[in-house]
Amino acid sequence: MVTIYLSSTYEDLKDYRQVLFEALRKVGQQVFPIEDYLWADRRPINQCRQNVELADREVRRITFRYGYVPSANHGNPHA
Repeated sequence: MVTIYLSSTYEDLKDYRQVLFEALRKVGQQVFPIEDYLWADRRPINQCRQNVELADREVRRITFRYGYVPSANHGNPHA
């Protein structure tokens, strides 16, 4: 069994990532998807680095969207 770290730009590729995750699991691969730690108490960057270190392979899908997009009132004292 190969362990795979699966990542992509988040919002725009959710559906694509889910299909790929299910396909990889179906053929017996262990997959670390980014959803496993996005809402965890730990800092996501720490969990991301740990998963990348543990994985044998890494699959990344990147499109035109990148970076963190905060809510309109996040950190805005005037919102």
